[in-house]
Amino acid sequence: MIVSREQKVCTSNRNKLILYGKAIWSNALLVLACGLFLFSACSSTEIVPAFEGGPRIFFDHDFIDLGEATPDQQLYAEFHFQNVGDEPLILYDTTKQVLEGCCPPQPVVGSMMLQPNEESSIIIDYVMGRQMEGLHLFKYTIESNDLVEPKKNIYLKIDYIFGR
Repeated sequence: MIVSREQKVCTSNRNKLILYGKAIWSNALLVLACGLFLFSACSSTEIVPAFEGGPRIFFDHDFIDLGEATPDQQLYAEFHFQNVGDEPLILYDTTKQVLEGCCPPQPVVGSMMLQPNEESSIIIDYVMGRQMEGLHLFKYTIESNDLVEPKKNIYLKIDYIFGR
C-alpha cells in the first residue's frame, strides 16, 4: 500500500493530538487530586488550643476608650473573650471599681462557662445623666479558674461633656 505524504502528516498530527489530550487529562487529574488533598487538610475540624494544661482566658482588648459622650447618650462597649486553654473556663465573679468619676455601670457576662475555644463577651450598655459630667474610668476584674491569670482586669473610659 502506498501512503501519500499528506496521509502521513494527518496520521502524525492525529497521534500528537492524542498524546496532548492524554497529557492534559493527566495534568488535570493531578491538579484535582492536589486540590482535594489540600481541601481535606484545611477543612479539619480539630482545633488546637493555644494554651495547654488548663483553662486560659484571652481578651481581644482589655481597654476601651469611648471618647467624648454627651449626657443621655446611649453608650455600648463589648469586651470579647475566648477560652484558649484545653480545659473548661469558669468565671466566678465580675467586680467593678471606679478609678475616676463615679457610678460604674453593671457589666453583663454572656457565658460564665466556656469549653476550649468557645467565645463570649462582657457587655456594658448604659446611659449616664447630666450630673455626671467629666472623665470616668472604670476597672472590671474578672475572676476565673484561669491558672495563669485568675484575676483579669479590663478598663472602660468615657469623657462626659456637657453644653458643647
